Amino acid sequence: MNEQIIVNSIISASVVVLAGVSFFLPFSVARFFHFTHGAAFAIGAYTAFVLAQKVRCNLWFAAAAGVLVSAFLGIILDVLVFRRMQRTGTSAFVLLLASLGAYVLLQNILSLVFGDAAMSIAATHAWKTFAVMGARITAAQVLQITTALILVIILRLYLKNSATGRAMGAVGHDRFLAQCVGISPARTTTLAFGCGYGLAGLAGVLSALNVDVVPTMGMNPMMLAMVAVIIGGNTFLGTVCGALLIGFAQNFGIIWLPTQWQSAIVFIILLFFLLLRPQGFSNRPVKKATI
Repeated sequence: MNEQIIVNSIISASVVVLAGVSFFLPFSVARFFHFTHGAAFAIGAYTAFVLAQKVRCNLWFAAAAGVLVSAFLGIILDVLVFRRMQRTGTSAFVLLLASLGAYVLLQNILSLVFGDAAMSIAATHAWKTFAVMGARITAAQVLQITTALILVIILRLYLKNSATGRAMGAVGHDRFLAQCVGISPARTTTLAFGCGYGLAGLAGVLSALNVDVVPTMGMNPMMLAMVAVIIGGNTFLGTVCGALLIGFAQNFGIIWLPTQWQSAIVFIILLFFLLLRPQGFSNRPVKKATI
């Protein structure tokens, strides 16, 4: 039993890690909570579903298309909606509400086009199970865990060592100073949205190999991603640690609590960090700012 819980925790954590780092990229640059991230998660899954099940394309091609469509959604939203609102001095709260409205619109479009019935894109070989230390795991779950691990390593190196990654960090820290040294905040933010939403689409595709595809499938991963970023102190490695904590806490918590407490456990952790360690896993002290 304990071995299966550990494996389930790793599987859950891999989803939250993918959702968390994909949410972190645009949030760390734009500095507002973008609910449309949940729509990118679902749109990636639905794109893969249509190509794999309706058009009968190769599953790998369908997954890649899901990533690209979600990335394109992030770019379009930033260029046509968020950037224009920020130019007029719109507050982060209003941007949050705008993103929530866009999420509701996109979710209802998915419901209108595909209906609310659950659908599946998983191939038969994705359900092949393996025994690991007495626990059971499917091929799709192994792919999910492996992808999350590889992407975390690649993104860490990209953000730390590449010029574009350092530019994202500079814009997130101070947009004005970044512009003074020749960095374009607008282009950098758009790139962050494209990369982040593309990763959200990938997370949606990988999740769709394990669970059914429904229009609301992106809401819960998005909320968990937000919590991971908050308790991670808005740092990349902190977000990864927060996602791991959430995945393990949810699965180990059901040993003593009913399964309906899984979501409550996450927000109990969030409340604990907000009250006792507001900087999260980050070592940076919290600064008070006056607007």
